[in-house]
Amino acid sequence: MMQEPEEPKPDFLSFVTTSPHACYNSLARSAKKEQLKVARYILLLIGLLTIAWNGYEFSQIDRAVDLEVQKRINSLHAKGLVEDQVEVTQLRNRLARFIQFACGLMVAVGIVFVVLGMMVYAYPLSATILGLVIYVGSIALFGFLSPETLLQGALGKIVFVVALAASVRTAIAWRVTAT
Repeated sequence: MMQEPEEPKPDFLSFVTTSPHACYNSLARSAKKEQLKVARYILLLIGLLTIAWNGYEFSQIDRAVDLEVQKRINSLHAKGLVEDQVEVTQLRNRLARFIQFACGLMVAVGIVFVVLGMMVYAYPLSATILGLVIYVGSIALFGFLSPETLLQGALGKIVFVVALAASVRTAIAWRVTAT
């Protein structure tokens, strides 16, 4: 008959023989995990705010279209021109489709942020870098399409970019302590 090996009994001085680097790495990983939790909350917050804001904007399409059409009609009147009602109707339809597309696209981006937030523990570096790239890319895209959007909510955009960059830094540190 074969005997099962006995488990080693803990030595009361085992903490002395433990490598100080192992203790440090354990503490560092614990602190980094807390920072990853913050990164997760940042990604989730950005995602949920993006979904909520664009859902609201989608519900206000008629108001946005009316404001833009009225602005263009006023610029025509300032030049002494009269608007063509057929062109105004076509403009309304094009603007409504564009806003629907943009809001739908941003809701999808918000969903991506929520998914990235949920995956940050499994893939910390990939999730945070992708989140930062998507966020900055969406700001750049909408800034290209409509330059005045760059200044709308500029402080919030800066705060989120800094927070996402800090999250990437945390993920890099997490990866370094993992190896």
